[in-house]
Amino acid sequence: MVTGGKQIDGIVSLFASIVEGEGIPASAINVRSTTLPGYFRPEKDWDLVVVLDGRLIASV
Repeated sequence: MVTGGKQIDGIVSLFASIVEGEGIPASAINVRSTTLPGYFRPEKDWDLVVVLDGRLIASV
């Protein structure tokens, strides 16, 4: 069965709400352009990335 990659959207939305509720600005929470460099792969796509002041805070 193909799910189209949308099965985690609810969790990502919940996590983004929790992070924003902790005082992280919405501008630091990214769910669209979420590619980060990785050790084992040149690029890794994530569902949610939080970057504040140039520092990676979280990735899901």
